[in-house]
Amino acid sequence: MDYVRQLDIVAPDLLAATHIDLVGLGGIGSPTGLLLTKMGCQDIRVFDGDLVEEVNLASQIYRLEDATQGTEKAVACQSIWTEFSGISVEAVVARVQDQALRGIVILAVDSNAARNAIWERCLR
Repeated sequence: MDYVRQLDIVAPDLLAATHIDLVGLGGIGSPTGLLLTKMGCQDIRVFDGDLVEEVNLASQIYRLEDATQGTEKAVACQSIWTEFSGISVEAVVARVQDQALRGIVILAVDSNAARNAIWERCLR
């Protein structure tokens, strides 16, 4: 992809070399990951243990087939983002509680309790 429009903001080689953990692939996480891959971020690991449901289709980036087939959000995002950007991410079909997070961590979970629990774990 041609990243000429963002060259004055951040260097593509810096984005490509930066690890990002994205936690939660709902209304915030699913489009955030898509935009990150389209910007050239290549080292992304995503966490979500949920399946795509019809209720997700109105506010998230998923396809109708993802809901009807019961696809995991992490796997669906991996497929969609690769189709749009050519970049494949690491999809973890699980909640993040038992995972060691690293790099830039983006919390896109839908509850403050979950955000606080993850934040506290990161601090330790």
